[in-house]
Amino acid sequence: MRQHPGFRKALFVLILLALPALLFLTLSRVYSQTPSVITVSVGNEPRGGAYNPSTYKGVVSNHNTNTVTIINATNFSTTSVTVGSHPYGVSINNSTNKAYIANEQSDTVSVITLSNNTVTATIPVGNNPRGIAVNSSTNVAVVANSKSDTVSILNLSNNSVISTLAVGSDPEGVVINAANNSAYVTNYGSNTVSVINLTNNTISTTISVGSGPLGIDINTATSKIMVANHFSNTVSVITPSTNTVTATINVGLAPYGVAINSTTSKAYITNEYSDSVSVINMGTNAITATYAVGQNPEGIAVVPSLSLLFVVNDKGNQVYVINLTNPPTGTPVAVGKDPEGVVIDPDTNTAITANSKSNNLSVIDLASGTVTATIPAGQGPQDVAIHPTSKRLISANYRDNTATIIDYPTRTVIATVTVGIRPRSVAIDPVLNIAVVANEKDGTLSLIDLSTNTVSATISAGSHPTGIAINPST
Repeated sequence: MRQHPGFRKALFVLILLALPALLFLTLSRVYSQTPSVITVSVGNEPRGGAYNPSTYKGVVSNHNTNTVTIINATNFSTTSVTVGSHPYGVSINNSTNKAYIANEQSDTVSVITLSNNTVTATIPVGNNPRGIAVNSSTNVAVVANSKSDTVSILNLSNNSVISTLAVGSDPEGVVINAANNSAYVTNYGSNTVSVINLTNNTISTTISVGSGPLGIDINTATSKIMVANHFSNTVSVITPSTNTVTATINVGLAPYGVAINSTTSKAYITNEYSDSVSVINMGTNAITATYAVGQNPEGIAVVPSLSLLFVVNDKGNQVYVINLTNPPTGTPVAVGKDPEGVVIDPDTNTAITANSKSNNLSVIDLASGTVTATIPAGQGPQDVAIHPTSKRLISANYRDNTATIIDYPTRTVIATVTVGIRPRSVAIDPVLNIAVVANEKDGTLSLIDLSTNTVSATISAGSHPTGIAINPST
């Protein structure tokens, strides 16, 4: 995931009015009984995703494990396939049932035959390929090479590069307009979209959009194109008949990916720093809903035939599968900067978020959906946990290597405890009355005795522990 200096992350957390059960279910053709959200675990730092509606298979790229996860949407079973180094963008040729993976660090595209989930070819392209799109009717692909400021145009019949074109600075996303055989490429560094005539492989025009354009998709019924502008927190609507921006829509913070359901004329935008998806009615350009998803959503794909939305959450190593016939509902609540962890206290019907950029915790009344208190914490709180009986609240503070211990009923800090290096998460054992903090940098667990508020032991763990859970009964 890119970090952009000076960019302000989201101040929003979406509080669900009714939290659905997160279950792995066998999927029938009727989704009326399916919960709002199903989670599917994938590889480390998933980025891109694509779906073949005719085979019910989705493909997710796992940037840090050099794999893709292939998801069967009929039962949510998964298969892992090794590809090139740091896979990023994904596109599928629905006609040939092949997936194409842009491998950012190996400067290649992996070709996967989805009938047997095997890599059948590897195509060299430009430097740091990221976005990729396939024209199924012509069997041509366009790859955005972010470091060489070029696109590679591929003949998928023989897996060869037939042309390399210079575009804008840092090209990222690609979509193909099959109606006029052209490709639209977002140039993240120059705030433009390059339009490529794929009949003669030339640049036909360049369109100015918002700041930091990333994701892009097309409504095949109307040919309207939507571009997610990462820095502007907007979406640009492009009309291909004139190649002009005809509307600009405000969305969440750091919009990243775009997926369009051409049947319903709805666009879905992942907001990386809001941990949400904006739903846009393309007929009116109005936002009609906002869905809460996992941390740092990036890639997104819609499955019209199954009324499903696949959201790739970079930070949580999960894919959220949203049932669009029974979507989650909620209201945005302003909290601190960059909320990371959250815990719910059922006795008071409140939620507490750890806000890493504002160094505090927000207390949210779930009945009213309002913030009722802000509690100071250490530097960069990443996670928070609460003792069910003593109501001690503990935050793991990543940047100053401490844990803050808070008396939750009075909202007061009672101790600050030094733990290991880069504490990432925290859990509480109410039976032993201890808090356990996972320290990512030095690979240890700090055990805090909550009767004395001191570290009673330090345990070596594996490399870079980032999550922790406790079974108090064992």
